[in-house]
Amino acid sequence: MTETQTPERLADSPLLFIASDIDATFIDHATYSYEAAKPTFDRALESGAAIHFISSKTLAEMIPLQQELGILGKQSLSGENGSVSLIPVDYYDEKVAEELPGVLNIREYSIGNNTFMAIEYARPISQALAALDETTYEAGLHEEQVETITRMSPERFSELTGLTVEEAKRGQIREYQEGFLLHVGETERAEALAQVRKGIESKGFNFGAGGRFFSISGGGEKGKAVSNVIKFYERRHSSGIYSVGLGDGLSDISFLSVCDRGVLVRNPKKSVNFDVPEGIETIDEVGPEGWAKIVSEILDSRSHP
Repeated sequence: MTETQTPERLADSPLLFIASDIDATFIDHATYSYEAAKPTFDRALESGAAIHFISSKTLAEMIPLQQELGILGKQSLSGENGSVSLIPVDYYDEKVAEELPGVLNIREYSIGNNTFMAIEYARPISQALAALDETTYEAGLHEEQVETITRMSPERFSELTGLTVEEAKRGQIREYQEGFLLHVGETERAEALAQVRKGIESKGFNFGAGGRFFSISGGGEKGKAVSNVIKFYERRHSSGIYSVGLGDGLSDISFLSVCDRGVLVRNPKKSVNFDVPEGIETIDEVGPEGWAKIVSEILDSRSHP
């Protein structure tokens, strides 16, 4: 598309910064389609907005989506639930980076002709896997009762998620966070899960529960990742930032809470069975339809103040 895909310095208005989950938010949970959101997405880019995707997806999964949308190298992104953020070198500022909290490492990251600075918040996945193996052994679980994403076949991962086998392979290229299933009887499930969670956290790792898998990671959090990315844009934009966060579930609350406006779109596969913090909106529209509704309203209000 045009150069307006790159967020530009505007003299008279705050930059619109959209932080968005992907699954069941920008793309449909069942069909993996973003067509319902695409016209509004294009309109946002043409207006000069920054669109930052943050997801449980791996970078290997997110990069093809960035390429499809024509924004690779022009927009920042965060993968594996905030374990890593990629900042295009044009927006990277060393002074900002030096003051970011919670960063474990910063390194150059190249994708074709596109160069990013990778800001890492989590320990390598090898350490997470070792901690998971030790925890499940201590909980008395057998090897066949613990099924991890990186150790299952691509065909099995495809079967569980509805992804194609090629997409599943990209989803298994994990650098920080491991997803897993526990195969235990209903009567034992609650106790086993509690033991695994306690063991993971006692070893200094994070436990998570997503739509399909449990997860373990050695750091990384969506709210911290988005908050830190915003700092780079604030540095470049003297008129300030107006940030909007869009997600669909509990794992998104941390980054919705650091945005000026946070919105939960409806996920048809799961209800909101948690306390929504004050200030976070919930809407009835599903996934990409809800995404389009909120972003369109914001763009309209900016066009006609």
